[in-house]
Amino acid sequence: MTALPGRGFYVCSSAPGAGKSFIVLGLVDTLYRHANKVGFYRPFVNLADPELDPEVLMLRELYGLDEAVCCGSFGVAQATRSVAAGRGEEIFAEAFARFSKMASQCDVVLVDGSDLRGHDAAVEFALNAHLANTMGLPVVGVVGASGMGTMDTVEAVDAIRRQLSSFHCSVLAVMANRAGDDSSVATRKTLQKRVSGLPVYVLPEAAAIACPTVSEVSLALGLLQIGGIPDLDRDIRAFNVAAATVGNFLKDLVAGDLVIVPGDRVDVIVASVACGLLPGFPVPSGMVLTNGWPPHPSVLPMLVRAPFPVFIDRHDIYGTVQNVAGVRAEIYAGRRRQAAALEIWAKYVDQDELMERLSLTPRRRDDNPGSFQQHR
Repeated sequence: MTALPGRGFYVCSSAPGAGKSFIVLGLVDTLYRHANKVGFYRPFVNLADPELDPEVLMLRELYGLDEAVCCGSFGVAQATRSVAAGRGEEIFAEAFARFSKMASQCDVVLVDGSDLRGHDAAVEFALNAHLANTMGLPVVGVVGASGMGTMDTVEAVDAIRRQLSSFHCSVLAVMANRAGDDSSVATRKTLQKRVSGLPVYVLPEAAAIACPTVSEVSLALGLLQIGGIPDLDRDIRAFNVAAATVGNFLKDLVAGDLVIVPGDRVDVIVASVACGLLPGFPVPSGMVLTNGWPPHPSVLPMLVRAPFPVFIDRHDIYGTVQNVAGVRAEIYAGRRRQAAALEIWAKYVDQDELMERLSLTPRRRDDNPGSFQQHR
């Protein structure tokens, strides 16, 4: 297949928490099946060292992309400081040079904009829009629709279109991500009436990719495991703060809950382990003992046999709850989550339509090494 050097697009979200990494994974998987050589460039990363960016590392592993065609450039804090100091053109020039070099080696390059997690999301958005124009790339806009009804989602889609148009960006498509199940069908119908000639895809919120795992919470909080099983790749449905009596605690407990309880509440600790060992009872995803209080010695042998991981945290129960609530589920956390994400992507995105707008056709069967779905 012959493709023009430099063909590609820029992915840009309207706000943090839109699930842009999920969209990027789906787009790269689609491109991988339509082009002989795919590039991935992330000009602004959240870490000081671009080589440690988890999204870059994930795509290198999944699709066998080497460093020359899958990399990052600047820490976003460094880039925004440079722009504020009047050295923005230096940033844009270097980013454009790296993109151009990559584009000369690839059929198509996906450029992933910053995550808008900095102090000024509006400045970051402008930074992304300006760089997309500098590179001459159309934009795939990403909108986070979590908690929104139909009309709010439609307005959010219109808003990112207007924002990008105000920067003179060409919009390739818009992804309304993390939509509620109840509103997603109505949203699609409303968008079909409101939007003419612009593909808008509505992707639902899915627990398989939206819920953080016990491993993510453990790493984020620096928890010490003191019992239970070693498997931490367990989805957390919600957290259950055990501040009630055992009876009320058991009434509210749902399978997959992360139980958060002070280390001296032996009654709740024993009840939680019993739920995991007895048939017909909900099994927690894990348990965190707070206040740095170790459980009573008589309970320790039981915790060793718990069918879920058990941790201890030095914070009081309120601090632990606040910290757990701040943990985000990340798409690069594991193959199981990535596979689930791509199943959702395939169901809700018309990939042929999207690639047709890029003038990319599927590779010949004998040239296609397969997508991640086929290799997992």
